[in-house]
Amino acid sequence: MKNKLVLIFILLANICLANMASPLRPGTIHANALTSKEVSILHEQIEVRLLNGFKTAGFNIQYQIKTDVEGGQIPLLFLAKDYKADFKVWVDDQQVEIQDIPNYIIKTKDSKFANFENSFEYNESDNKFVKINWAENNYNLYKLDDLKYFETYLKKGEHKIRVSYIANVWVYNSEWLKEYSFRYALSPASYWKSFGGLSVTIINESGLDTVTTNLGIPKEGKFGSISNWKFNHLPVDIFEINYHPVIGKLATLLIAIDPFMLMIIFGFFLLAFHLWLIIRYRKNNLQNRFSWVVVLGSVISPFLILFSYIASYLLIEKLLGEQVSSRMGYYFLILGFYPIVALIYFLLMLLSDFLIKKWLLKRKT
Repeated sequence: MKNKLVLIFILLANICLANMASPLRPGTIHANALTSKEVSILHEQIEVRLLNGFKTAGFNIQYQIKTDVEGGQIPLLFLAKDYKADFKVWVDDQQVEIQDIPNYIIKTKDSKFANFENSFEYNESDNKFVKINWAENNYNLYKLDDLKYFETYLKKGEHKIRVSYIANVWVYNSEWLKEYSFRYALSPASYWKSFGGLSVTIINESGLDTVTTNLGIPKEGKFGSISNWKFNHLPVDIFEINYHPVIGKLATLLIAIDPFMLMIIFGFFLLAFHLWLIIRYRKNNLQNRFSWVVVLGSVISPFLILFSYIASYLLIEKLLGEQVSSRMGYYFLILGFYPIVALIYFLLMLLSDFLIKKWLLKRKT
């Protein structure tokens, strides 16, 4: 019996904690390119085209580089995981083949990736990794073989490298609403041999007006259509484009009141109505020992009060529609408190009935 009880508590704990997983569902993980120590970045141009109702975005990044050597080389490495489609790279307007970095090459001392040593950190097991912060106090480590590369022949001097792909949106399940963002790590630029400037263009084709970014006020254009920024330094570690859905006034009001408070308000009026029924019954049945109004109401009222909590959630979710967060489940578990609430409610109503009966008998005499 003891073992069965332990198992039940474990299952209940797992159910309650199941909805406490990370509220963040990462989309495409992408960042500034890592550069060979023989390559200087003269300028970077990022163009983001917001598409499909802010579900996807087309990224088009162009690097103006200068190389100090001539010959076959790997000038850049790219981190772009879980992108939706079409990861392509052009060098001087000629498309090049993108390859995955094989793990066995990384571990050799004379690796063709040796020129990127200044871009990596090491852990205790001497594995190379890239550390990228995606939010405050929230970073991830990416192995070198998580990155992509291309190899091409370059002459000394300046070259243009362009990267394009379709990115998936990040989704944050807040308490009630889904919040969406595209995140692009600029921080790897701190490893670059030089930083010559950054231009950012956002083209909003999502059909949404409440789109924001952490880059500040655009230097040119109007944010919401086509907007441009120019920097001679890294403005932020993580460049973000965010969308917070707009909800109706009724949903806003109900969320502000909170389902628990709505339950309390509903419970207050239901309790008052039940007491009125008890008084009305007792006025005509002073000699009866028990009141069927007390018993029946003590069965129905606690259930209705607890169900009003569930109904509040269901109503708010209905009003929010597809924007409702997936973290608001399991509110139906409040019905598990029904036996306790019903017992306490019954005892209170029994006491109320006794006092009402006593008061009415006193008035009658």
